[in-house]
Amino acid sequence: MGDTSERLVDFAGFVVRLTRDDNGIYAKEYYSKQLIRSSGSAALNYVEAIAAGFAREKAHRLSIALRELREFSNNLRIQVRAGLSTSKQADELLDESIQLCKILNAVLKNHTARQT
Repeated sequence: MGDTSERLVDFAGFVVRLTRDDNGIYAKEYYSKQLIRSSGSAALNYVEAIAAGFAREKAHRLSIALRELREFSNNLRIQVRAGLSTSKQADELLDESIQLCKILNAVLKNHTARQT
């Protein structure tokens, strides 16, 4: 990820730290709900891609799943930088999401290359 991406994650983490209430419940709840949505969306769109009847639809669904996984990764990184999530499980989830991004990126590139 580029320098701009890192700066944006730092920025978001700083804003959360600056604006969080005494117990951080609002920020934790907000980002946690988004983690659930993006991880579920990635899984559901991948299944839709596998079942897609048309190559264009498959590529579209794969790109959505990849985008959702990237969102998940950045969300989790923001939580870590904001001090909302510091557990070993967060590190493991971040690593898994990065690996899944690499896998889906390769699947999408392979699919796209076969279509040209």
